[in-house]
Amino acid sequence: MTNQDANMPPADAPVAAGTGTENGGAADKLDRLERLVRGVSRDNMELQAALAAVRGRLEDLDLSVKGMAQSAHRAVQEGQAGVQNAEKHFAGALRELETRVREEMQWQIQRGALQAVFPALDDLELVIAHERQAAGGDVPAGSVLEALVMVRQKLMDGLRAIGLEEIVVEPGVTVFDPALHQHTAADLPPEAIPDLAVPRNTILLLRRPGYRFQGRVFRAPQVIVKL
Repeated sequence: MTNQDANMPPADAPVAAGTGTENGGAADKLDRLERLVRGVSRDNMELQAALAAVRGRLEDLDLSVKGMAQSAHRAVQEGQAGVQNAEKHFAGALRELETRVREEMQWQIQRGALQAVFPALDDLELVIAHERQAAGGDVPAGSVLEALVMVRQKLMDGLRAIGLEEIVVEPGVTVFDPALHQHTAADLPPEAIPDLAVPRNTILLLRRPGYRFQGRVFRAPQVIVKL
């Protein structure tokens, strides 16, 4: 055994007193190993070159770890930005939904009020139609019929002010639209239904007026159609 061999510690001996594999980083262990190698053999260039190569790989690993940390940090930032964008999108969608719900609730409340008014309005329409037919289609000045027409006009003006509009139906001209009109059975006497030389699906008679409310069909007009 040479003097150099005698000075080398056993393979299973600790690298340095008071330290263990769990108490230091790889760089610290490498430093202790380099000091040990220099103390054992200053002329062993091969071993020192190997240690230098290990240190180089350790430095490369350190750079790789730093690069991974930076990439992870960017990924976290990008993830946070994505979460913020999603939160903004969700908040905007929620505000839009709340607005639509408020509008729908307001429309339903007004619709309920109109539904309470329309039976009386329908009765008024029937009375006016009956009185007009009795008067030969005219509205005599100073008559009850004229007063009824004026009352109806004032009522309709008030309803138009809140967004109600009558769906215009011109018998003999308007073509039936199932999305807009309601077809009713021809249960009237034959003489009550005009016999018009018009194409099929043309409206012959308006039985009950229909209305839109704030641009939406509130009540479809009831009509008799030429089949």
